[in-house]
Amino acid sequence: MRPPPPSPRFAAPPGGLPAHGSARRPPAGFTLLELMVAIGVFVLLAVVLVGLLQSALGTWDAGTARKDVYERSQTVFTMLTRDLQALYAVDVESADDMVYPLFGDFDAAGRSRIRFVKVLGGLGGRAAALFDPTRRRSAAGGGGIGARPEDWEPALAEIAWALDPDPARPILWRAERTWSRSGNLSLFDDDRFNARDFFPSNRGEHVDAGLLYWELLYWTRNTGSWTGARPRRGFGARTAGPEVRWDATRQYDEAFAFHKPVAKDLPLDPVYPEMIRVTIVLQPQVGDRGDAMLVAPIDGTSSEIPVSSTRAFPPPPDYALVGKEWVYYSALTPGALRARRGVRNTKPQAHAAGEGVRTGVTFTTVIPIPMFREGKY
Repeated sequence: MRPPPPSPRFAAPPGGLPAHGSARRPPAGFTLLELMVAIGVFVLLAVVLVGLLQSALGTWDAGTARKDVYERSQTVFTMLTRDLQALYAVDVESADDMVYPLFGDFDAAGRSRIRFVKVLGGLGGRAAALFDPTRRRSAAGGGGIGARPEDWEPALAEIAWALDPDPARPILWRAERTWSRSGNLSLFDDDRFNARDFFPSNRGEHVDAGLLYWELLYWTRNTGSWTGARPRRGFGARTAGPEVRWDATRQYDEAFAFHKPVAKDLPLDPVYPEMIRVTIVLQPQVGDRGDAMLVAPIDGTSSEIPVSSTRAFPPPPDYALVGKEWVYYSALTPGALRARRGVRNTKPQAHAAGEGVRTGVTFTTVIPIPMFREGKY
């Protein structure tokens, strides 16, 4: 009996499975735990990247907003400086028989406004007179030699700057029209100037549409500081404060410190300030409803003002505008202001819940007046 033949070395085992040497391992892959860790790391990196992008965009937006509000302030100051430094004032030694007005007073809401006459081009006022050999009439009388004041006057214009009559509209207006001795349709007509549609009907222009507040102060020879008390009446007063209103004619505004009743035996004696300080408060985002809202109604006596958030408020002490009322806050909490009510020529008043509370960026400049003149009488 023959022995069975030897089995092949790599014979397939029973059941038809491949031999051990010919088997392939499945490719290696992530386990569920490894996959979850990888996804978590990816999500974390994405969150960090988004945070960095948001921070960069926030820094960019804040820088752009500061740049924009600064440029707006310079636009206001540049235009007003050009107007005031071209101020036309009477040469009291010439044959002119009138005072060119400079009126600085307040509107019905207690906000500063200013009106004056300016030179449209070339030399004006005393400077123009010095270069004109025909400026004086002949002392011999008869008027045959010399020229009328109108003959050497440069082109003049009336200028008016004021905030919109509606305090809810933070618009700074500027109006301009040709100067006329007759006064027809003049910007110095108080009845016309006080009308609510004055600027639109006189082709006024928007200088800024987000100006919350502005203040004009006038430096005189009695002034020693911009922050002192208001001067006492008269040239003999010695105090530190500036004037808050002006009347170059000295005839119309009885509240003006240098007011002088008209006297036929005295010559013209106009006064013009040496400098004017201009303070403006600009809303960073034009048209923004506010930095916060009142979360509860308040009366006119409350010093605690509940607001939705104080995150956007400048550090105290500073000012905030609640509706139409300015307040001066000395302390902040996450949900309230501790404030003194009714500042900046406004009065304390009741406010309803939901009313906007706004803050702004303050800018100040001082404009020298070339036609500065002190009174003699």
